[in-house]
Amino acid sequence: TVTLDAHSDEIIPDTTKSLLASGKLSEKKMPIGRRFELYQDHVCSAALRAACDVFALLPVKMTIVTVIDQLLNSSTGYPEDQPILSVAIPRSTLDSLNLDTIDPSESMSNFVHNMAFMKTKGFKPVDVVDPSSLA
Repeated sequence: TVTLDAHSDEIIPDTTKSLLASGKLSEKKMPIGRRFELYQDHVCSAALRAACDVFALLPVKMTIVTVIDQLLNSSTGYPEDQPILSVAIPRSTLDSLNLDTIDPSESMSNFVHNMAFMKTKGFKPVDVVDPSSLA
């Protein structure tokens, strides 16, 4: 098993930049839906990368990757580390994917995974995949 810390605030910027015809740099706030989509792709891509690294180092047939991030605990009002993606990745399935062309978020459908994501609200906490349920 592998656990990754996503560091959402440090990864995806809040703004987009573009060059105007006048030569000036324009900076606008990134739409929240777009920011969440980029973050979802980042999280799923990181999980795939972690699995590739495990398989390169160890002779195992499967790895479970869990990505955590700081989410607001609505019962305490404080942010805390909670799982946002947990995925069981068999070596054989990962080897069958063309990692250069897949959409990382959509590729999760190839695996047993737990992910609760909404384009307008982002990630919600999920349960970690239980290895004993993967018979």
